[in-house]
Amino acid sequence: MKVTLIGRPGRVIEKAGYVLTSMTGKPAPALPKGLPAPPQTPTVYTVYIALKQWRSVVEALADAEDVLIAEGYPAYDPELEGLAVFVTAVTTKKLQAAKRQQQAPGV
Repeated sequence: MKVTLIGRPGRVIEKAGYVLTSMTGKPAPALPKGLPAPPQTPTVYTVYIALKQWRSVVEALADAEDVLIAEGYPAYDPELEGLAVFVTAVTTKKLQAAKRQQQAPGV
């Protein structure tokens, strides 16, 4: 299963070859009738990003209005007693919009 996290990263810790950060989920919106209510406690995801990928977005994230978009594979980490996401692709909303605008025909 693949997941996409969109939001601002927490404190960033640089390790050998990767960056470790966290992202906190927001409460779920209204869900279809019949589903039980999800927990109101926000889920904190530990996020592992390759250093090379992180360097491609760190400058864009200096803009407080931009948000990180991280795609990867989740796993339960018993050491952290929580969910970890091992990122395979990373960008930001503004970098994604700029790339789309560059690729638009006739611009």
